Amino acid sequence: MATIKEVAKAAGVSVMTASRVARGMEGVRESTRKNVLEVMKKLGYQPNRLARALRNNHSNTIGIVVADVKNSFYMQVNALIEQRLRAKGFSVLVSFSNEDMEMEMSGLSMLWGARVDGIIITPVHRNDTQVSDFLQNHDFPVLQLYRNVYDQIDSLSIDDRYGVKLATRRLLEEGHRRILLLDVNWEGRADGYRAAFAEHGLAVDERFILSFGTNAFVEDEVMENINRLHPTAIVAGTNILGYATITACHKLMMEIPQDMSVIIQDDIPWVSLMDITAISQPMNRIAQESVDIILKKIMDKDEQAKDTVIHKYIRPSLIERASVVSLGSKQ
Repeated sequence: MATIKEVAKAAGVSVMTASRVARGMEGVRESTRKNVLEVMKKLGYQPNRLARALRNNHSNTIGIVVADVKNSFYMQVNALIEQRLRAKGFSVLVSFSNEDMEMEMSGLSMLWGARVDGIIITPVHRNDTQVSDFLQNHDFPVLQLYRNVYDQIDSLSIDDRYGVKLATRRLLEEGHRRILLLDVNWEGRADGYRAAFAEHGLAVDERFILSFGTNAFVEDEVMENINRLHPTAIVAGTNILGYATITACHKLMMEIPQDMSVIIQDDIPWVSLMDITAISQPMNRIAQESVDIILKKIMDKDEQAKDTVIHKYIRPSLIERASVVSLGSKQ
């Protein structure tokens, strides 16, 4: 494996300059930085991050704990976060909890052992005291992404209540009343559904609000409830539930939107490809704000600012496509 001296010699720069590039530090001309990085890649240079962390108390590494590897939206945002962190000179270590508390705790312990400078996590459980104690008792910044579970820890969340309200309102405007909401077991979405009905002066039939686990395979349950409740429209609260909806309709030989209007929360590529109306979360903004929050907490020398808890919400928007049909005045 190449050394930093060998990198510096091959790149035609000083060891100090090569070292600054390796550590992601500023004060290096961009053309020089690119040249050194290309040499590092060519020579297979790998900095000893743990040794560096022990020397200067910073590893220039951020840990990410992903709640569900099957969630395409999570994975796309994570890729954007990593892209932005690398541009700032930070590496990323990823752990997958798969909505399991033991795996979540194991991942946190692994990241702590790797001496990461901060962690971005999507919590898998409401108010798990073991995780809460771990995060508060270890001295590094933590950002909860998507789910605000722990009040004492920074969070960046999507306003899912508002997103489902937009979707439900759109369907109500087209004359739909038998609207099935496929929810996950986190607060917010069902409240948005109820708020849209209230805006139209309509009572909510609670049978049409269904809650599932965040990573459950529910195609059969969706089919059963379509047959039982005979909805004219479905709001799927996540892209995974959206996929279950499309699959269920396909198995029941139902055409979208002729037989079933559909709106999916999470505007990932396959949703757009199928021309499905969606609730779109701004992925680039989520990634950028996540990076801004975690790096500011790492870099800020003001202890009071570090201790100030931040809770931010981002509002999604409705992307109109071709998966909603008008029923006019029909109920």
